Amino acid sequence: MKVARFDPDKRWLWAIDAIAVMRDAGTWPRLLMRGSRAAYADIVGSRIRAQGLRIERIALSPESSVRDLADAVARTEAEVCFLDYFVPERGLRAMYQAADGVLANSEKEPFGLVGLEVMASGGIAYVGRTGEDYAVPLGNSVVMQSDDPRELLATHRSLGARPEIVRAIRADGRATAKRFAWPRILDGYEAAWETAFALAR
Repeated sequence: MKVARFDPDKRWLWAIDAIAVMRDAGTWPRLLMRGSRAAYADIVGSRIRAQGLRIERIALSPESSVRDLADAVARTEAEVCFLDYFVPERGLRAMYQAADGVLANSEKEPFGLVGLEVMASGGIAYVGRTGEDYAVPLGNSVVMQSDDPRELLATHRSLGARPEIVRAIRADGRATAKRFAWPRILDGYEAAWETAFALAR
């Protein structure tokens, strides 16, 4: 699954190439994607077609239930499902938790809120090499270490053979997200500001 604006920094082309690699390996991948209204969407669409991936547009009402979405996804054989509607927060959380993984591996990431949202939902965040200081590779998340789209397939196979690691990543991810709850973060910033003000006097 991938939810991000259509932008080169969000590594959409890598994601599409990785899904194509998985398809070619016979793993029957399914990418649920939600993007933004941006010109870069055309480039992403072109890559999907160039890779010969099947894509299906799913457009539901914002009031649709998680079951409605699950039913719509189950009815399609496409490797890529484009969610062309506003997905409410409860729907995103359910998808994050149900997915084998959520691709949040941006090219440049100042912090990585999506990764933490995935963790808080009990999902597995696949993050990049930059910005997500909270990420522990195969501890609370999966950290993509290369630009090679085959890495996703290799990681998927490795984790598929080790369900105990998958359970541990989900549990540790939830614990990590709790440490980054807004009240706790703001308390820390308040202490930092007080220290800075004291030194400025």
